[in-house]
Amino acid sequence: MIPPSPKKQQRPGRSPRLMRPADAVQTLSTHWPGLFTGGQLRPLAIGVREQLFADAAQRTLPLSHKVLRRCLKTLTRTETYLSSLTVGVACYNADGSVDSLVPPEREAAARLKLARVQADKLKKQAVKAATKDEKKEH
Repeated sequence: MIPPSPKKQQRPGRSPRLMRPADAVQTLSTHWPGLFTGGQLRPLAIGVREQLFADAAQRTLPLSHKVLRRCLKTLTRTETYLSSLTVGVACYNADGSVDSLVPPEREAAARLKLARVQADKLKKQAVKAATKDEKKEH
């Protein structure tokens, strides 16, 4: 009987569906510079993912749907992006044109998500500090 192969170890603190934010910015800004201002992702219009998929296919860019999804997930879950979603701020299409303004319900959802992200960050810091303290004791 062949033993099952060991599962690949995941890097601690990072979801396998996310990537380094700098890599995500580099990937998207290369092909869609209108989505960024000062190196930061602008608020995105609803449906921009499908716009990116279609544009990548039309221009035959070497980007898979998986890579694009990972880039968007990585960047739209950052504290900076979530805090930029305030009522009345412009939302942008893939071509950099203004699509709409952020409605109150989207801002409320972003605030809830931001609170969860910040709570997770504090929890990770506490675990890291506790682990560091354990190592010092030994």
